Amino acid sequence: MVKNSAGPGRERRRHFRIDDEVEICLRPIVDEADLETVIEVLERRRPDPFTIAADFQTTSQEMNHLLRTGPAPSPQLVRYLKGIDQKLNQLARMVLRQCEAGAPQGLDEVNLSAGGVSLRAREAWPPGTLLEVRLILQPETIGVLAVGRVVECHVEDGDAAGSHRVQLEFAHIRETDRDLLVRHVLERQSEARRRARGEA
Repeated sequence: MVKNSAGPGRERRRHFRIDDEVEICLRPIVDEADLETVIEVLERRRPDPFTIAADFQTTSQEMNHLLRTGPAPSPQLVRYLKGIDQKLNQLARMVLRQCEAGAPQGLDEVNLSAGGVSLRAREAWPPGTLLEVRLILQPETIGVLAVGRVVECHVEDGDAAGSHRVQLEFAHIRETDRDLLVRHVLERQSEARRRARGEA
């Protein structure tokens, strides 16, 4: 199931937000058929190279769990399996980059959580608009695909260029991708605390 359906624990952790830099691309969803096409990708009924790195990362987490909880394998076997896993993840990132070749590159400053994202955009969309959201987490180079619903959109104060601050909530997202976002947010928070302690 890709729609938002979170229990109390998931609901709480969705509120952890960070200021981050990601590559992000937004595309308005034009009709029900367009929405169904995106959902088919989310439900893995339609292949999309953009999501391969996220799929592989989820599989890596499952493999690590099995290695920790199952019968203890030999150290040589563990190193061999981790080497294969690393190669596959590198391949997935290469596929992602080839998929994005020709698309606008560069990092965008966003405010990110597992439940949505806030960012600056040139376009203005009324609340309720559905957008296809493709974001690439850094430094992992993992592509996350979701359908975002515009919650709020207004002109940024003091911006002569007329940029808009857009708030999106994820209306359709795979729970495995939400978990990736949760881990990413927590890791970023830990990095910020370490930097703050170092500066102190």
